Amino acid sequence: MKTTSITKAPVGSVKAIIEPGTEGYQEIMDLKVRWQGEEKTLGQLIADVLEARKAIEAVANQTHAFKSGLQAWLEKNGYQVTGETLESLVNDVKALQVLNPKHRHSVAIMRNGYINEVIDISMEQILRNQVAPEDVNKGYYRVENGQIVLDARRREEMTSMD
Repeated sequence: MKTTSITKAPVGSVKAIIEPGTEGYQEIMDLKVRWQGEEKTLGQLIADVLEARKAIEAVANQTHAFKSGLQAWLEKNGYQVTGETLESLVNDVKALQVLNPKHRHSVAIMRNGYINEVIDISMEQILRNQVAPEDVNKGYYRVENGQIVLDARRREEMTSMD
C-alpha cells in the first residue's frame, strides 16, 4: 500500500519516493530493489533467498548422505579411510588399487612371507563366487571363465602316478 500520509501509513511502512517527485510511505516488502540486473520487490527477493536456502540445504543433506554411504562402504570392505570429509574419502577412492580387466597383472605367490613365484594373471582367471574344492591345489583343476573346472583325465593321470 502506498500513501503520502504518515497517519494512514500502516506499521511496517518506510518513507520512500513512491513515484518521481513524490515522497510517501510504502510497505517495506513492496520496496523495489535491483538484484543482479533484475528489478523486483524486497518481498520477492526475500522469498527467492529462502527458496535458494532450501535448495542448498537439500544438496547439503544429500551430500552428507553420499559421504556417509561412501565411508561406510569403504570401511565395510576393509579399506582404511584417511579422514571423514567428502574430499578425503574421494581421495581414498582415487588411491584404491584396482585390477583393470583389460590388462594382465603380475601377482606374487608367497609362502611364509617370502615371494616364491611371480605370475601374470588376467581378470578372467580370478575366481568369482565359488568355493574351491579341498583338493584344488593338487594340479588337476583349471580355471575357465572364472570358474574352477575339474579335469577328470588329468586327475586320473596324476593319481595313477602316486
